[in-house]
Amino acid sequence: MVVTCGAWSDRLKRRSPFILLGLVLCLIGFIISLSASRLGLKYFGTFLIVIGGYAGFPAVPSWLGNNLVGHYKRGTGMAIQAVSGQVGGIIASNIYIAQDGPRYVLGHSVELAFVCVGLVFVPSTALVYARLNSRRDAAAQKERAEQEDGPTGAVWQESGDRAPQFRYTL
Repeated sequence: MVVTCGAWSDRLKRRSPFILLGLVLCLIGFIISLSASRLGLKYFGTFLIVIGGYAGFPAVPSWLGNNLVGHYKRGTGMAIQAVSGQVGGIIASNIYIAQDGPRYVLGHSVELAFVCVGLVFVPSTALVYARLNSRRDAAAQKERAEQEDGPTGAVWQESGDRAPQFRYTL
C-alpha cells in the first residue's frame, strides 16, 4: 500500500489526497476500535489504522519538502516536522496507560482527535495552496500579456517560493 500510494502520488504530483486517504482509514479504524466489542472487529480496526498510518505518512514530509524552497527554509521546516513527529511517541506513552487496557479508550480517543485535526488541516492547506497557485497563474498571464521580457531565472531562483513561477504541490 505504501509503494502504491507513493507511486501514484508521484505520478499525479499530488500529496494531499493520499494523506487524506490515510487519515480516513485511521479514522475508520479508531472508530471501530473504540466501538467494537468483538476481538475480530478490533483486529480489523487495528489493520485499518496501520494501513492508513503507513500509507499516508511518506507523503507528509515529501509534501512539506515540495513546498519549501531554499535549502535553509527546507532544512528548518523538515527538522521542525521531524521533531514534531517524534513528540507523538511522548504523547502515546502518556495516553496509552496499562490500567486502561484492553480497550484503551483514552488513547484511542486522543488519537482520533489528532486524526480529526488532520482531516481539517490537510484540505485547508491544499485549498490555500490551490488559491495561491491560481493567483500566480493569473498574475503570470497578465505579465505575459503586458511584456515579453521578465526577470531572469537567477532572480527567480533567489526569490524562492515567492518567485512568480513557483507552484505549490497540492
